[in-house]
Amino acid sequence: MTPPQPSKSNFSDTEDSRLGLTQGMKAYYDAGRFTDLTISCAGQDFKCHKVVVCPQSSFFEAACTNGFQESLSSKIELVDDHPYHVALMVEFLYTQEYTAADHFAALFDVKHPEYVFKAHISLYAMGDKYGVPRLCRYSSHRFHESAHPRGLFTTLNCVPLIYSSTPDTNRTLRDQIVSNIIQSSKGVASDEECKKEMRQHVDEIQQFREDLIQGLLDKCGANNNDPSKTSGTSVRVVL
Repeated sequence: MTPPQPSKSNFSDTEDSRLGLTQGMKAYYDAGRFTDLTISCAGQDFKCHKVVVCPQSSFFEAACTNGFQESLSSKIELVDDHPYHVALMVEFLYTQEYTAADHFAALFDVKHPEYVFKAHISLYAMGDKYGVPRLCRYSSHRFHESAHPRGLFTTLNCVPLIYSSTPDTNRTLRDQIVSNIIQSSKGVASDEECKKEMRQHVDEIQQFREDLIQGLLDKCGANNNDPSKTSGTSVRVVL
């Protein structure tokens, strides 16, 4: 007689097990237990775990294994970033989201609400710089989700930061904001403040100007291929 076989369990694949591991590592981070990597920024030290940080970031993995001073001291100094953004990045590395933005804003004396909103852009740039692709995807989603309720002028106000903090090779946020502006072109044309902001960015940011023109040409091409969208319509560039 064949003995009964134990039922196969999918426990290791369940959301509960992944959540338990994530919460356990975050609890160790919060308590400062068994940490072996210090990320330092503007006098603020974030005590982390290499086993959490390095698999998600090509930058930190290289820094911890290259044999240079950082790998020997297990301390990495981020000199070009704001500690508020580093705190959010570390939270993401441990939880795959950053939800404590208001808490960290108070902790680091960040008072302007638009700065908190623009943190999504800075986090996207950090994801690109430090080789954390999941952070790029998450912050891009958060920016897109947060931009629409804030209105067109706030969206236009983000153009300089997006173009100054992201490389030409990483186009996700650039394409996203250009598309948003083109879709809202009637709003730009009817609002003097928005027109002034648009003219300034077009004059000062060459790549944005080129992307905007290309986006408008693409829209014209799409409309020409669909006669139902061309009847009685025109495209007017407000510069």
